[in-house]
Amino acid sequence: APATSPVDPKMNPATALAALEQRIAAMNDEDKVRNLQNAYGYYMDRKMWDDVTDLFTADGALSIANVGVYDGPKSIRRALERSGPAGLKHGQLNELMQLDMAVAIEPGGMEARARGVELGMLGEADTGTAFYTLAIFENRYVKQNDIWRIREMRFFPLMKTEYAQGWAKSQVVDPPPAKEHAPDRPVPAADAMTPGAIPAFFIPNPATGKPYTYKKDGFEAT
Repeated sequence: APATSPVDPKMNPATALAALEQRIAAMNDEDKVRNLQNAYGYYMDRKMWDDVTDLFTADGALSIANVGVYDGPKSIRRALERSGPAGLKHGQLNELMQLDMAVAIEPGGMEARARGVELGMLGEADTGTAFYTLAIFENRYVKQNDIWRIREMRFFPLMKTEYAQGWAKSQVVDPPPAKEHAPDRPVPAADAMTPGAIPAFFIPNPATGKPYTYKKDGFEAT
């Protein structure tokens, strides 16, 4: 049974205790994964690129839909610098809130998955520019020496809009990354997004137990 399933009261005491301990461990691991992702958000807000990079495993990867995949800490660090050098400057706003997280601890308690929404509020007071951004992240985590780290971050940007006009009138498309920030390889075909597409949920429908698939304009996310 899943680690988070209720303990059957008909179990013998030894079996029930083991099941309860397993469930408690999974709940504690879920808290740690949430804390890890929240730390990522805080470090991103402050443009603490070294600290963000330290949250990944040595073989970690950052995949950005329609941009590419960055393999390993050095490449992930390059990807972060697409948003400028480390450290907030005068008049900069860089709030990247990590919201609506769903976390699943894999059997064995050594791996986890999570999905959530990142809402960004970006601004430059000195230039008078401001933007809203919206993205979905779907991540894999691993426990190494009892410490959780990000193994794979799959990032799906959905929207960037000028604050003054709003998403009904403004759609900002960032240019491809400069050569020094270029990815190591393309994203997998399944992660190549069409406009308005949303990646499929990794957790089955809690009422039916069936996989959930999102469809829009003939596109089916996988």
